[in-house]
Amino acid sequence: MGHTKIYSGSQVNAMAVKNALEQEQIDFIERNDIESAQMAGFGSLSMAVHLFVSDDQVDKAKHIVMDLKLDH
Repeated sequence: MGHTKIYSGSQVNAMAVKNALEQEQIDFIERNDIESAQMAGFGSLSMAVHLFVSDDQVDKAKHIVMDLKLDH
């Protein structure tokens, strides 16, 4: 089973998405390029947090993200 990216954005907005996914008991994988860049000693741009869900949860997760009405 694969994973699909359902969100890319700032750390603050990603926290809102993660909270909403957790409330609906949808597991996700987070790739945080901001933290990775800081650990390596580099800076990073704002669209650096990516959230992925399993392929069978994509439709439900995308509706949750749309309902949050976040501006990236």
